[in-house]
Parts: sequence; structure tokens; C-alpha cells
Amino acid sequence: EWAKRVLADVAAGREKPDSQSSVYAREQMILAGMPPTRMLKLQALRIGTLAMVGIPCEVFAITGLRIAAQSPFAHTFTVMLANGYDGYLPPPEQMAMGGYTTWLARSSCLEAEAEPAIIATVRRLLEGLHDGKRCPRQPEPITPYAAAVLASRPSVFWRMDELNGPCAVNAVDGARLGTFGHPTAYAMPGAQAPAFPGLGRENRVPHFVGVPFAAPLPDLGRAYTVELWFYNCMPTDARPVTGYLFACGAAGDRLAIGGTARSPGRLVFHAGEDLAGAVAGHTEVPLRNWVAAESWHHVALVRDGERVSVYLDGRTEPELTAVTAMPARVEQMWIGGTAEGEAGFEGRCDEVAVYARALTAEDVAAHYRAACGSASGGIAGR
Repeated sequence: EWAKRVLADVAAGREKPDSQSSVYAREQMILAGMPPTRMLKLQALRIGTLAMVGIPCEVFAITGLRIAAQSPFAHTFTVMLANGYDGYLPPPEQMAMGGYTTWLARSSCLEAEAEPAIIATVRRLLEGLHDGKRCPRQPEPITPYAAAVLASRPSVFWRMDELNGPCAVNAVDGARLGTFGHPTAYAMPGAQAPAFPGLGRENRVPHFVGVPFAAPLPDLGRAYTVELWFYNCMPTDARPVTGYLFACGAAGDRLAIGGTARSPGRLVFHAGEDLAGAVAGHTEVPLRNWVAAESWHHVALVRDGERVSVYLDGRTEPELTAVTAMPARVEQMWIGGTAEGEAGFEGRCDEVAVYARALTAEDVAAHYRAACGSASGGIAGR
């Protein structure tokens, strides 16, 4: 119906015949007359312990990573545009986010769930080539930063390195805990070497597009700490609150990057929905600028009874302090948003840890130094 309306406007002279809308409207009318299914030629080859996969589409990097992770071979790589062309192959989360790779046309018209269906078929092809015994894969090494966090005995620690959603894994016990919102882009480049050698060379993180990560919150009592890394992609003059990094409960603690309503580009803490009573930090954390050491930030929110301290980038002096009443017992937390969906974070969050106690300023600084590759001394990488 949309295509018919656009083409009627073209015929009446209200729409240019070569506009983007009219071009895609004609494509929709042509697609409506085509068969509803399309046959794709998928291919898998084996050379010893190496496997090659051929897909006749423009394939996203995350798809190749997912295929390699599920392959029984020690080494697997994907060749795109192999044996034909059937358009783009966006993963379902990209389909939900939109963009030109999701626009339907004769040259690119696969269904929204085509990517996982193709991955499943390719996996069967690879298993058919294999001798039945999966090649052992070396577990990912624990980074110095993760080791420092685990040594501090968190209640929950999300590495945030999942290739798929919606479930996340608690690194403390290996159990699934927490759910990514849809859509979320997975396995994007995170804070890593050389800027932050203690986070590894291939650290991968989720990119939030306004929908938060949610998880049940353990009973933390009167003291707790939440620490994480973040990378902001929202201009700080675009809306009242640039984005919420952490929230717990409907009337609980909230940590955000301020916007036009209060302290743009600075960390802001408030309890419940009372933004007017928020306390702001003094350091600007603006829109990312592609320089990792300046775009990625480490933050820790520490509550000890009625006293709240927020630490930024390994400094032992708090970025802000506040005195607020303890919130009522809460059972849910959000990373990158709130329960109400207000000011969802646009950017990346990583290495989220929750402790059932108040970390000291030196504890927090030691974690940051571990990420920077410095076991002691001052702040490295700045």
C-alpha cells in the first residue's frame, strides 16, 4: 500500500521519479510479483583442520564470528559473495535497527531471520565434513583487568563479550544471568590494547541503541558497588539526559551522563526520578572521538549507607559525592537505561561488576590500573 501511494504521487507529479522513495516503491511492486522464496547456494570446504564457508551474500563480520564459534574445526573462515549474489545478510538485530542493508529490493530481499537459518545450515555442512571429534579450542585467557575484578569477589560480573543475545553469562559462576534488550549490536570493538592492554587485544562488547540490559539484582544490603566501562555515542546537547548508565528499581539509584536539562557531558547521580535534585561531577565525558584512550571511561558507583561516591577513570578523589536515603529494597537493575525506558544509552558498555559491599577508592583505582597495564603507581594511559 505504501508503494502504491508513492507511485501514485510520482504519476501525479508530487514525487520525483528518481527519488529514493520512488525507486524503492517500484522495487516493492516488482517483489510482490516474484516467488516468495529464493534458493541460495551454501558451500563448505575442508582442508585438513581448516574449513572454508561460502555464502552468496554480503555478510556481516558478526556472522563470520558466529559461524567460527560453532564450527567443529580448529580454523574456519567465511567467504562472502561466493557462487552468486543474493544481497545483504543482516543479522536479526540489524534488521530491527534498520539502515540501507535492510531495505528490500530485487537484489536484496532475504527474510529477517535469514542469517540464523543460514548459520544453522552451514553448521550442518561443517559437521558433515568433520570426523566427529571437535577440535579442542583453547579457552579465552583471563585478562589482567578481569583477574583483578574477580579477585575482588564480585557478586556478579558480566564480561559482556557475547556473540548472541538475549542472555548474558555471569563470569563468577558461569551461569546465565541477565538479558540484553532488542535490538543490541553484539561483539563490537571494545576498550582494548594498545590503549588498555589489561583488557586484551580483541575485547568485544555490546553496542546499546537505547534499549537497556536488565538483570535481577542480588540482595546487596546497605552497601554496594557497581563498576563498568562506557563509550558514549550520543551528543551531549541532544536531549535532557544524554543517557543512563545504571539504574536500580523504580525509585532507586541512577547514574547518567547529563544533557540539556542538567550538566551536559558530566556524570550525574540522582535517586528515583528526581533529576532536579541530581548531583553532578566536574569532568566532561563528551561524545566519543575515535581515540580509545579518550573515548572509553571507567566508572564506579559506591554506596555505603546513605553516602554515595562516584569514581571516574581510576582517580582516588570522587568525581561526585551525595548523601541520600537508602532506597527501598530493589530486585532489578538496568545497564544502559531505566525501568521506564527513559534516555536509553546510545553507546557501548563493558565489564559490568556488582559487589555486595562498598569498594574503597584504592580498590577502584587498582582495577583501572590493571586495565592500563600498571600494577601500581599513578594513572596510566592518560
